[in-house]
Amino acid sequence: MRVVQINLNHCEAAQELLKQTIFEEKIDVAIVCEQYKNINAGTWISDKENKAAIWACGGNAFQDKPLLGRSYYTRAKIGGIYFYSCYIPPSVLQGDYERILDELVRDALTTTPNVIAGDFNAWAIEWGSSYTNRRGNALLKAFSMLDAVLLNTGGRNTFEKNGRGSIIDITFASSTLVRSANWKVCDFYTHSDHLAILLEIRKQTQTRSSVKKLQKKGWKVETFDEEIFKLMLDGNLDDAINVDRQAEKLVKHISKACDAAMCRKRHNITQRPAYWWNEEISTLRSECHKARRLCQRSQGTPHHTRLRESFKKKRKELKKAIKRSKSSSFKELCEKVDENPWGDAYKIVMAKIRGGKSQAPTCPTLLEKVVKTLFPTQEPQSSRTIPTVMESPIVDEKEVMEVAERFGNAKAPGLDGIPNKALKIAINHSKRAFAELYSRCLKEGVFPKIWKKQRLVLLQKPNKPAGEPSAYRPLCMIDTMAKILERLICTRLERHLEEESPGLSENQFGFRRHRSTLDAVGKVTDIAAKAIEGTRWMHGDKKYCAVVTLDVKNAFNSASWPHILRALEARNTPGYLLRTISSYLSDRLLLYDTDAGPKTYMVTGGVPQGSVLGPLLWNVLYDGVLRLPLPKEAQIIGYADDIAVTIVAKELSQIQNFCNATTAKIKDWLTETKLQLAGEKTEAVLITSRKKLETVTLNIDGYNITTQNSLRYLGVMIDTRLNFKAHVEKACSKAATVTAALSRIMANTGGPSQSRRALLAKVSQSTLMYAAPIWGKALRQKTNANKAKAVTRLCAIRVACAFRTVSHEAASIISGLMPPDLMASELRRVYLKSKAMNRRLTADERKKERQVSLEEWQRQWNAAEKGRWTHKLIKNVSAWIERQHGETDFYLTQFLTGHGCFREYLYRFGHDDDTKCSFCSSANENAEHIFFFCSRYVVERTTIEGIINQRMTPDNIVSHMLRSQLVWAKMKEWAAIALQELRIKERQRRSIRPHE
Repeated sequence: MRVVQINLNHCEAAQELLKQTIFEEKIDVAIVCEQYKNINAGTWISDKENKAAIWACGGNAFQDKPLLGRSYYTRAKIGGIYFYSCYIPPSVLQGDYERILDELVRDALTTTPNVIAGDFNAWAIEWGSSYTNRRGNALLKAFSMLDAVLLNTGGRNTFEKNGRGSIIDITFASSTLVRSANWKVCDFYTHSDHLAILLEIRKQTQTRSSVKKLQKKGWKVETFDEEIFKLMLDGNLDDAINVDRQAEKLVKHISKACDAAMCRKRHNITQRPAYWWNEEISTLRSECHKARRLCQRSQGTPHHTRLRESFKKKRKELKKAIKRSKSSSFKELCEKVDENPWGDAYKIVMAKIRGGKSQAPTCPTLLEKVVKTLFPTQEPQSSRTIPTVMESPIVDEKEVMEVAERFGNAKAPGLDGIPNKALKIAINHSKRAFAELYSRCLKEGVFPKIWKKQRLVLLQKPNKPAGEPSAYRPLCMIDTMAKILERLICTRLERHLEEESPGLSENQFGFRRHRSTLDAVGKVTDIAAKAIEGTRWMHGDKKYCAVVTLDVKNAFNSASWPHILRALEARNTPGYLLRTISSYLSDRLLLYDTDAGPKTYMVTGGVPQGSVLGPLLWNVLYDGVLRLPLPKEAQIIGYADDIAVTIVAKELSQIQNFCNATTAKIKDWLTETKLQLAGEKTEAVLITSRKKLETVTLNIDGYNITTQNSLRYLGVMIDTRLNFKAHVEKACSKAATVTAALSRIMANTGGPSQSRRALLAKVSQSTLMYAAPIWGKALRQKTNANKAKAVTRLCAIRVACAFRTVSHEAASIISGLMPPDLMASELRRVYLKSKAMNRRLTADERKKERQVSLEEWQRQWNAAEKGRWTHKLIKNVSAWIERQHGETDFYLTQFLTGHGCFREYLYRFGHDDDTKCSFCSSANENAEHIFFFCSRYVVERTTIEGIINQRMTPDNIVSHMLRSQLVWAKMKEWAAIALQELRIKERQRRSIRPHE
């Protein structure tokens, strides 16, 4: 294991060069002090003060829960070693310094083996200083309690500046590591005043790269040779003795064909150089290194000043070259957006919001804890006798092919590693073999053992600390051949449940066709809205409505198999399906990788997350809680495992009593079904129309839950007034974050075209408009509408390449992004009509709704007070939005908005001292004068008038541009020439203004 230790001294260039050094030196762990900024990735942790950090940069994951929230030091376990990064600045008082050391030592006593490294700003003779100060004494005294050995040799400074140096970067390691450790101060250039320290640890245990991996198989689809693949498929696929053997034989046969038709994948993790690295920077770094050495050696000589200035010059050149290369690389990245809007540029900027992906833990002890928590062992139940059924529906070849086509080629394979593209070709080539195998599975009621193996993938939840089982979402990677059989079972079971009475509850909205989160949230809000409407006086019908959301602990992985089978039996499920599902829910094996090699775990309950059949089985089981006998005032609405309980009553005491009784029944049902309610995560809101804000305290699972101002249900904030003010604020905040991130790749000059910008803007728009059919009416209120418009205005400005002073009305028209209030109204109309018709609207029906929105947009555009120059040019909203050609850019948008390098505009904002035209001085210089009257552009104006055969005016030019691509192109070209010339004039005036 190779470890680098460095103090970056808050230097951006030093941190950038560190990335390249990690690649060149093949570094596994970086111990960093005084970083320039934290890296947004799951392999980087920092202390509370952002002074010390640890970077697992070599492909290894944090093996234990990292130490977070401490000031001036942090800790992480990587490769079986606990690494500490420390930085205690000189400003810390002696008493606080000693307290920090005591805390560090107490923590280090619980970890072994460990490496404690950093900049303690302490001097001691023991590590090469000329004397020992108070800090040095305190450090030596504190560390004397540890089984730690000082690795510094004292032969070379670790900090050097202006000819002076000291040893303040020190490294301690457990005695068990010393014999296998090699410590040295490195010569490579860092751009920091501190030198880098390289620590090599040669452990006797296996490294992660040498440990046997679970996922051995895998092929490169890009090397696929279909002809060879089909040729290899021709062979003996006769029936085997039993279903298990036949399935294994088929998998092996296809795997051999894959070996012949594709190259194997390499699963090793390789580091890459910094994206901005080039030959120029490499040369400059070498020159900087040479200049620094010459400067250091010339100390006390007549040449020192000259060499020092030369070194400073080289440093400055290197820093500029890095910035220049980063800027150039970013521009190239933005230009690629036109080729693929969802490519690297989009992924990079969105990673800033979502956070970097962290690798799954590999520590055997930690993984064992995580797996046992996420997949709790359930007591074995007595085996159920399911009658043998001789008849079962035959699976025909067409059905197998149709099911296989539903799986995308990009989906990750299971343990067999067979790509979906190859599997589809194999099924099409050998339809009979697959159909017979699947038919035999259903007939004999057997789910093959080879397809009951599942590979575990742990996804870390955002804003959750690594190392805690609850911080991971487990996915079970299942072979696609198994998923096809699951789909065949699922289709037959769904058909039976639809025909059987009663089917699934109408209050279950998760994992069901033509049902969505909107339907679930809509039902909750409809109940609440109906409760608070009307009057309260005398015998009025106005009531309170309490909405309570309940959380089930680890629901999907805790589902009891016997209870699932009982629920299926209660619905008279055909015997062949019962037998197959019973086989599916038995002997399931979970496999996962650790540093000690692959491990297995026998799963005894739950439905696999990532399976096809699992969600339906969950719905069948969970249907019982949605059918509990409840008071008429209470309802339960379910979306997968999420439960929302609504209580409608006249008095608060009734709300309290009905809610406590309902939740008690739910808890009893969950306990009987081997599920557990997380009472501490319960949230409640009391919806009322009273002016005085009232609350009620509920007792749920032994916890006293007081109603709050709002709660989040399926991504929608439901508040006490049901006015969705809290949701508008939350949605606008999220959309603004997305807009800010995407704006980085949508600069006014350069970057993607307007069509690509508009496509990227849909990401922000969809974030804002999520569930708008439910809460969109809140945008009728001016305050809420203005908040939403403020977000969409920024997005529209980036799409239109406009100045930031352009109004929302004008930017929306030019960019084609509909105002949020109109968009929300349209989405609500479409949703309500779809719900009434119980189907999706056709393209013509949606077009009619869009026309209604455009008519309202036209009315608002005509009545608006802002953007009047743009309105003079673009009068017809529909004609502009639905145009068949033409895109705007930075220069054409200045013509359309009047905001740009026009003197009248610049004077308005104090950037010019006059408004007269730069060319003719006959009138104020604005867009209308430059393009329609200025003598400087008579030739361009005459050319366009010759094409349109009439005089060019503000009232007709856009209509001609919309009719003719040639006119559009000529105006775009003219706008670029004119605005660039005006920009040059502006710069000339600015250059002479200070001398006047």
